[in-house]
Amino acid sequence: MRMSSMSKILVILLVIAVACSSTFAGPDKKAKKAYEAQNFEQAARILVEKLMKKNKHQDNINLMERSLENAFKKGIREAEETERRGDMDNAVAIYRRLKQLGDEVMFLEVIKEMKIDGKKKKVPYTFEVPDISAKLHELESGAVEGHYVKAVQLQEASSWKEAAISFRHAREYDQNYKDAATRYAECREKAILRIAVMPFEDISGMSKFGTVNLQVTEQVISSALNLQPEFLRFVTRDYLNQLLAEQGMQQSQIMDQTTATSLGKQMGIHAFVFGKILSIVDNYPSETTTTGVSEAYTYRNKVKIPLRAKWTKYTNRGSVEIRASYQIVGVETGTIMAAETQSNVASQERRWLTYIGDDGAIEADRAVLSHNVNPNQHEVDPPQVLAQQAILKLSSSLATKLVAFFD
Repeated sequence: MRMSSMSKILVILLVIAVACSSTFAGPDKKAKKAYEAQNFEQAARILVEKLMKKNKHQDNINLMERSLENAFKKGIREAEETERRGDMDNAVAIYRRLKQLGDEVMFLEVIKEMKIDGKKKKVPYTFEVPDISAKLHELESGAVEGHYVKAVQLQEASSWKEAAISFRHAREYDQNYKDAATRYAECREKAILRIAVMPFEDISGMSKFGTVNLQVTEQVISSALNLQPEFLRFVTRDYLNQLLAEQGMQQSQIMDQTTATSLGKQMGIHAFVFGKILSIVDNYPSETTTTGVSEAYTYRNKVKIPLRAKWTKYTNRGSVEIRASYQIVGVETGTIMAAETQSNVASQERRWLTYIGDDGAIEADRAVLSHNVNPNQHEVDPPQVLAQQAILKLSSSLATKLVAFFD
C-alpha cells in the first residue's frame, strides 16, 4: 500500500519535531560546563536564573539537584579547612555565600516530572537545601570574639591603628558588641595623623587663570575628605591660621621642612604638604577642515538610484594642561617622606559637517555630530573653563595619592 500525501506530511512533521526537541534537549550549556569543572556554586547560580524563566525544564532541574548537593558538600569542606587554619572570616564568608545560594533556591517554584503510583506526573517541587544557620551563627560568634580579643591585646600594646582596625572588624559582625564601639573611637583618635596642606606656590606665571594655587589647595583637602580616610585628619586653612596665631606666626613663615618640623611638633601636626604650580599651558589650534564626496545607493520601486553629496568636515579643539609638584615633610623626622610631579589635562573637541547633495549619501558621516554635547555648538569652552576642569582632576589625583600614602 502506498503512503498517502497527508501521511507523508505527518511523518515529516513528526521527524522535524523530534529533531527540534533533541536540539533543545539537555541542561544549560554554561551550567553544565561549570558543573563539569567542579564549579558547583556557579552552576547552581546559573540554573537559578534559568529556572526562574523556565520552571519546567527537566534537565536543568536534574542538574540543579546535583549542583546543589555538590556545592554544599564542597563549600562546607572548604569552610572546615579554613576554620582549622584559624581564618574565621573566610569560613564565615563561605557559609554566608552558601546560605545566600540556599535562600535563592528556596524561592524557586519548579515543576518536576516524577513517578507517582507508577505514573509519570508533573508536580510542584522544592529543592532540598541543608540548614546551615546554626553553624553560620557559631562561626560569626567566634569571629567577632576573635577580633575583639585581638583588638584588646593591640590596644594594651599601644598599637592604636591596628587595634582600631580589629575593633572595626568586630563591629562589622555586631555593631553593639560589648564596648567595641567606644574602644574603636578611642584607638582611632590616638591613631589619627594630622596633615596640613600648605597653600601651593604658583610659579607658572599665568595670572590670567586667577588664584589656581589656592584653588588646588582647597580642592585637594576637599577631595581628600570626600574619600573618608579612617586615620587621617586634614587641617583646614582657618584652623592652621588659628594655631599659627597662637605661635605669633603666619602661614607664609612656614616655608621649608626646618620650620615645619619645629612648628608641627608644637601644633600636633604630623606632616606638612608643600606644593607648587609649575606650569599652565593652554593649546587652542586653529580650526581644521577636510572636504570630500560621499556616494551611496537607494532603491525605489526596485530601481537602483545613486545618491551623492559633497561635504566639508570641521574640527575645533582646545586643551589646558596643569603641572604641579608636591613634597610631604614628616614632622617627627624632619625629612621629605615623598615627592612627585604630576600633570593633568582637560580637553574638548567639537566636530560637525556641512554638505550639498543627498541626505542619504552622508548618513554614516553624521556620526561625527555625536561628539558634540550640542550638535549646534561649534566653539570649544574657553581656557578658563577647561582650566577649572584640569584643576579638579589634578586635585582629585593628588588627594588620592596623599590618602593612599598615609592611610
